[in-house]
Amino acid sequence: MIEIPYAIIQVMHKRKIYNKHKLLFLCTRLEINDSMRQEIRKLLSSSTDWNKIIEISLHHEILPFFYYNLNKLNFQNIIPQDIFAVMRDCYYANLHRNLLFEKEISRILELSNREGIKIIPFKGFSLIQTLYHNPALRIMADLDILIKVNEFQKIKNILAQ
Repeated sequence: MIEIPYAIIQVMHKRKIYNKHKLLFLCTRLEINDSMRQEIRKLLSSSTDWNKIIEISLHHEILPFFYYNLNKLNFQNIIPQDIFAVMRDCYYANLHRNLLFEKEISRILELSNREGIKIIPFKGFSLIQTLYHNPALRIMADLDILIKVNEFQKIKNILAQ
């Protein structure tokens, strides 16, 4: 993963970037250093339009990731309880859905291997397995796989099962 330098955050101070965007930017990363943690705390302590933050994070499908880091940083006491509960519920609903997806892709992989069909999962599932290492962090709506054209009918039969 390409790490975005903290210098970019400093540039955000010079440009007109709203605090809600800074907060989301800082909280949706795999690693948060001490200076970022301090900046997040400062942003959380300022006046925050939580409805707008929820709206933006849902639109960009980052709400579970946002919740995860705020919880990990122990900032839940700074956030209104009802807002934190919405984020928590979204996180666990996404975890549940993605575990079901994981179960299905495992079943598809097992059946296709048994039939000698090579498939390659990509996008959401692969990113969760290789980058996030937490099925709740990335929102998925479907499972994406690559197959050889001449094996389309075989995989279609497996998926029908």
